[in-house]
Formats: sequence, C-alpha cells, structure tokens
Amino acid sequence: MSPEGRDLSYLIDMLKYSREVTDLISKENRISFQNNRVKRLALERLLEIIGKTANNVSKEK
Repeated sequence: MSPEGRDLSYLIDMLKYSREVTDLISKENRISFQNNRVKRLALERLLEIIGKTANNVSKEK
C-alpha cells in the first residue's frame, strides 16, 4: 500500500474511533459519566488508540 493509502486508512480509523467517542459521551451527563468507571476507561482507551494512530500518519514534508 502506498504511503498516501496508509495515511488515508489511518485517518479513516481515527474518524471511526472519534465517532465512537462522541457516541460514548453524548448520551450521559457529566456526573453520571464521571461515576461510570467502565465508560471512563473505554474513553481513555479510544483516545489512546486515536493518538497512536495519529502518530502513524506521515509527517508533512
């Protein structure tokens, strides 16, 4: 796969996980979210995946 193809794949993955973050946090208020350890851990993991994926995107030349 070309570098551009890999970058596109990474960006699509980041968008997919970002939508999961939105779905996860949009259905609860702040207090109930803070009290839900499982959802907080899920959010942390999703953000970690997004960050690791972002590190794989080619640097601008």
